[in-house]
Amino acid sequence: MSRGTMPLTHILALGGEQVRVLEWPGEAPTLVAWPGLGGTAEYFGMLADSIPFRLVALDPPGVGRVSTGLPDRVTVDRVWPDALRFGAEHSGWVVAVGHSWGGYLARLALGQPELPVAGAVLLDGGYFPWVDPKRPLAEEIAQGREFMAQAVTEDADEAVAIEQARLEATGVDVSLAVVAALRSGYVRQDDGRFRLAVHPAAFEAAMQSLAEVPVENYLDTAGPTLLFAAVGMDGVPGRDEDFHAQQQRMLERFRRGPEARLVMLPGVSHEVLPEAQAIVGAAITAWLGDSRFRCR
Repeated sequence: MSRGTMPLTHILALGGEQVRVLEWPGEAPTLVAWPGLGGTAEYFGMLADSIPFRLVALDPPGVGRVSTGLPDRVTVDRVWPDALRFGAEHSGWVVAVGHSWGGYLARLALGQPELPVAGAVLLDGGYFPWVDPKRPLAEEIAQGREFMAQAVTEDADEAVAIEQARLEATGVDVSLAVVAALRSGYVRQDDGRFRLAVHPAAFEAAMQSLAEVPVENYLDTAGPTLLFAAVGMDGVPGRDEDFHAQQQRMLERFRRGPEARLVMLPGVSHEVLPEAQAIVGAAITAWLGDSRFRCR
């Protein structure tokens, strides 16, 4: 399906920060979404095009052009609950959705009884140790700073066109929602060049935040959880034999959860939505049709 509507834009005070929120109206329940690091709310426009439900997504603190603050653990612990409560104003409860980094936040929210969260959708996140235990956190952060320094281009249109061509070459139907998500990832610097719309300090704060959360806090399922796992991406930097072995161990543990549902996405990259939009949308719609949600 394609909703074909532009999202509503809200600038809200959440957890003491100014936060930009996009809302795609739709049926109950409401899905509240947190993007991966460097991603903005536009990323979820691809999901909105594939489901009939109301969808609310935010630019995390320190990411994008409007949201203030940094995504350290204290700030995230203030902003994320308020965003979930905003989403719940329509139906009393929500499903937390997260891509990559956001998957960890969605899963942790499901385990907090004081929050109106009835389920979690994890887009290749929330099931795998974020920080490599073999490497000091300082090295992880340094690698992230190097990535941010390289993520600069003279022309945002050129950067979007290159990424669009890459997706099309893999057989992906690049919709307007995909282009909007790509474009939202760049912001103009003082020197006129464009860079990803997340400052290195925001990356550092996010890494520190996740490093402070014990791994066991998000390994066990606290309620209905739907995980989309990108598997089999051989040749991707960092995805070597050790990575695949650890990923399989984590997925086996996830499968044992009494309310866990796993969708494997062979050959799909970590970005998930641009390459598996229809699969993800159909699986979420079917999952939310389950009796455990209809009785609420």
